[in-house]
Amino acid sequence: APRRFDLVVGADGMHSTVRRLVFGPERQFVSDLGLYGATVPLEPDAIEDPSEMTMLTAPNRMLVLHPSRTTPLAIFTFRAAQPAP
Repeated sequence: APRRFDLVVGADGMHSTVRRLVFGPERQFVSDLGLYGATVPLEPDAIEDPSEMTMLTAPNRMLVLHPSRTTPLAIFTFRAAQPAP
């Protein structure tokens, strides 16, 4: 039944029912930027200094070695001219 509230908090993330109820269909807000990424877990000793993150960049590409909290990660990001099918 309809009710009135002074404040409503919806915190269930992207692609959520709460977002759809509040803002409408997602398709009106989505804009493909052609950015893609992948994350790969690394061995615990793969990064020498757990307080540092290393970033290597080139036009439209990036590799990040991130110590993370538990498992070090290699993060690959790239931009493509056309969206994936």
